[in-house]
Amino acid sequence: MANIFSVNGWESGRTYKTHDIVTHSLNGKKKYFYSLQDHSSDGGSAPGLNSAYWAGHSYHLLTSKLKPLFIWRPSYNLTVSATPSVIITKFGDGYEQRTIDGINNLLLEADLSFEARGSKETAAILHFFSARRAQESFLLTLPHPYDLPKLYVCRTWSSNYVFYDNYSIRAKIEEVTG
Repeated sequence: MANIFSVNGWESGRTYKTHDIVTHSLNGKKKYFYSLQDHSSDGGSAPGLNSAYWAGHSYHLLTSKLKPLFIWRPSYNLTVSATPSVIITKFGDGYEQRTIDGINNLLLEADLSFEARGSKETAAILHFFSARRAQESFLLTLPHPYDLPKLYVCRTWSSNYVFYDNYSIRAKIEEVTG
């Protein structure tokens, strides 16, 4: 399995495999990129925003800020929960008044699992979460009916080595507003 804590810079003339991780400059800052397919880095295939070979960053539509982009699809056993934030004022005779608390009062939480993944894909997913360190938000599009890119943080994740070249990952993500 590739080491998720030591990532090399992108090099011209090198062949990259799917899920390889590299660093490359984007808007003057070092960013992480993940290979989408096997390819040679000859002929202008440097990591960038609209590359057919690399992914890892995109602009958030509402804030127009460059954000890390989570590109891996979770397994089908996806659990999404929502708990609206509401202020409740109780009056006599069992009457209560409910008021929406704030502008963004319905933020999603999801338990993601990635089953039967190879060592390179596992390393890429774990690297992505480790690089954010539960502090930096990232863009993720959940499957239907939640299929809209939103900002999330991942505060906890775990991996399980099932057998040779077969791993499972569990991650809990929380929607955030910034």
